[in-house]
Order: sequence, then structure tokens, then C-alpha cells
Amino acid sequence: MSRASAAADGSPGAPPDTLVSDAQLSILRIAHDTKCLQRQIDEVADRERAALLESVERLRAEAELRMEALRRQAADAIQAQVREQVEAAQRQKAELQAAVRERAERAKRFTELQAAEALTAAMALERLAEFGRREQSELL
Repeated sequence: MSRASAAADGSPGAPPDTLVSDAQLSILRIAHDTKCLQRQIDEVADRERAALLESVERLRAEAELRMEALRRQAADAIQAQVREQVEAAQRQKAELQAAVRERAERAKRFTELQAAEALTAAMALERLAEFGRREQSELL
């Protein structure tokens, strides 16, 4: 049996140097394998972190676009509402102006009618007064 195989079985015939050397070699292999696995884990974690950051950035950009679209939509809605209110105010103003014009026209007609009646009454009084003067002058 060779020294290496004796050391591998842990048989008492193996020299103590070989046992230590094989144990150190195993520890070195485990350490190397551990470092390799840690490097692989780190590489995977870095890729996943990069993918996650990219995903977060994409979602942030999408959220920005949605917010901008909502801002524009809200601004358009506000402008439409303001436009409707202005148009309603203009219609109401036109209606009020028409009503005021109608009232003014009625007042004008009423005033003209009163003036005509007053003139007729004044002319009738003057004729009556003229008639009364003639009657009086004929009686004298």
C-alpha cells in the first residue's frame, strides 16, 4: 500500500507528515472551492442587482411617463371646464343683455305712449281753454 492510500484510509501505518499534508491539501481544496463558489455567487448577485436596477429604472421611467400623461389629461380637463364656464357665462351675459334691451324697449314705448297721452291731454286742455275763452268773449 502506498503512503497516499494509507493516508487516505487513515491507517496507522501512514507517516504523520502525510496525514498533515493530506489534511492541509483538503483544506486548501475546500478553501479554493469556497472561493470559487463565493465568486460565482457574487457574479450572480451582481447580475441580479444590475437586472433589478435596470428594472427599477424602467419602472421609474414608465411612472414618469404616466404621471406626465395624467398631468396633461388633468390640464386638458381643467381647460375644457374653464372653456365651458366661460361659454356659459357668455351665454348668460347675452341673455341678460337681451332681457335688459327688451325692458329698455318696453320702457321706451311706455314713455313714448305716456308722452303722447300727455301731449294729447295738453292739446285737449288747450282747446278746452281756447273754447272757454271764446265763450267768455262772446258772452261779454
